[in-house]
Amino acid sequence: MNASHASLRDDCEVSVPALDILVGILQRTPGVFGARLTGARFGRAWVALVTSPQGREIATKVVEEYKYTGYNGKILVPTIILSLMQD
Repeated sequence: MNASHASLRDDCEVSVPALDILVGILQRTPGVFGARLTGARFGRAWVALVTSPQGREIATKVVEEYKYTGYNGKILVPTIILSLMQD
C-alpha cells in the first residue's frame, strides 16, 4: 500500500499535498500496516490497514495530528465481521 501511494503520487501525479501529509502521518503511526490515497481523480480520501481493535483509536490519533498541519479530517471506520460456515 505504501508503494502504491508513492506511485500514485509520483508516477501518476494524482495526489494532493493534503493527502500526502495525511498518508505520511498514517505510515509512521504504530499499528498501521500501510496507507494510500483512494477514490477517483483527486478523491481526497485515504485508506489504511490497521488491526481491527485499534482502528478507531488510530484514526482518532491521526486526525488529531492532522489538525496540527492545518487540515481537518473525518473518521469513517468500517466494521468487518468474518464468519466461518460449517458443513
